[in-house]
Amino acid sequence: MGWSGFIVRPFGPRTVKLRDGSALTVDFEAIEQLLIAPAMARAGIAGSTTQDILAAGNIREDMFLLLAHADVVIADISLHNANVFYELGARHALRDRRTFMIRFATAEDVPFDLKTDRYLGYDPRQPEASVDALAAALVATLAERQRVDSPIFNLLPALKAPSVRDLMPVPADFREELARAQAERQRGHLALLADEANQLPWGAEGLRGVAQAQRSLDALAAARDTLEALRTRQGQ
Repeated sequence: MGWSGFIVRPFGPRTVKLRDGSALTVDFEAIEQLLIAPAMARAGIAGSTTQDILAAGNIREDMFLLLAHADVVIADISLHNANVFYELGARHALRDRRTFMIRFATAEDVPFDLKTDRYLGYDPRQPEASVDALAAALVATLAERQRVDSPIFNLLPALKAPSVRDLMPVPADFREELARAQAERQRGHLALLADEANQLPWGAEGLRGVAQAQRSLDALAAARDTLEALRTRQGQ
């Protein structure tokens, strides 16, 4: 399993005023398809926007989980869009690093609170021309283990980012099934639980739990496989 990503952006076509006074209709669905998605694929990142969770559950709750869990968040701040800034602020409050911003130049200036932040510029008329640059920037962002890009954590250096364990608790039903499989010494079922966990946002903690259960049953080879899946997931 590779890196996980989440895209924060405006939706649909929007008519915007450019700095030269002209107007341009920009389709942000096309921006994702022609620029963001190809760059993510080249960088080994899988993920999308809140559109994928519109049909199920509490969208705000799911959105917070995705913002908290994603290895990297790509935010398009081209427009002064309330939803984009809300989600970007939530990410900055939850994670201290690996948030990457992009934008194109409009008549609206970058908001004051974001003026000192780095972002990649692109041409909305030819977004595909920036795929290489965005892919390289995302690879570099994922490789930066020390650089803090959240203005909140930069302003308050003593503030500690919450652990992934706190942000992504393993659901109670999975914990119960794991405990039952361990108590009944169902090694095969533990392997299935590891496969299931590895496909889900909270999977890292789920894999740790499965590996511990496998070790308790002396299923050492299976535990090694589970821990290897965990290392691969974390990009180590």
